[in-house]
Amino acid sequence: VAALTAPTLPQGCRFRAVVLNSRGCNGCPVTSPKLYHAGTTDDIRSAVLWICHTFPQSLIFGLGFSLGANALTKYVGEEGPECPLSGFGSWVNRWVYDFVLGGALQALLGRHRKVFYSDPSSPLPGALLDHFLSRKYVRLREYDDVITTRLYGFKDHMDYYSAISSSRVVDRISIPCLAINSNDDPIVTVENIPICQVCCGILQSPWVVQAVTAGGGHMGWFAKPTRPGKKFERWYVKPTCEFLFALIE
Repeated sequence: VAALTAPTLPQGCRFRAVVLNSRGCNGCPVTSPKLYHAGTTDDIRSAVLWICHTFPQSLIFGLGFSLGANALTKYVGEEGPECPLSGFGSWVNRWVYDFVLGGALQALLGRHRKVFYSDPSSPLPGALLDHFLSRKYVRLREYDDVITTRLYGFKDHMDYYSAISSSRVVDRISIPCLAINSNDDPIVTVENIPICQVCCGILQSPWVVQAVTAGGGHMGWFAKPTRPGKKFERWYVKPTCEFLFALIE
């Protein structure tokens, strides 16, 4: 975002940035007994509609990373040919550090517990909430089985994971997409990348360019300093800028 909004860019290539925080994250208050989940697209849809009405003459591009990449890709696929974006980038699509992310979601739920206690329509009974928040360790699947399924009506965590996977709608993407993953990503393994939907035969998408680098881990792409004294920089910034500038041209 910093590279795309830098004042040193030519006037015609400078972007305005809009950052969407997931429900309850980064200090955003929760006003109803709902938190985000990994496939929430309605909030993205609302934000994009607001941008369309606020800047009706502007091209709109999307950038998603990790969990956000899955949600953004799913949104674009759901919208199909009607998607108002002009293009988007999807980096290291999908998740998940088990204990780490499970504990983070448990902490997020705890920060907003008052909303669930005070709303009689909350799908989370107070006793269940108290017991779950008192647990010392929570796996991601345990959180999804107990909390996410109740909040959004899924049968279990497998039903949830199947429903939210953006690979289900890759064939409906109808705008240019640059997707980059790493071959050694410990979270998003190569088996999770929808290669067949993107690159194979009659299923091949004319809109999606899928790149898989040999290394980089999960969001760990760094480039060597270009001159002495300069810090390491994120490698993916350059191809991202080149992709978006090419779409503008």
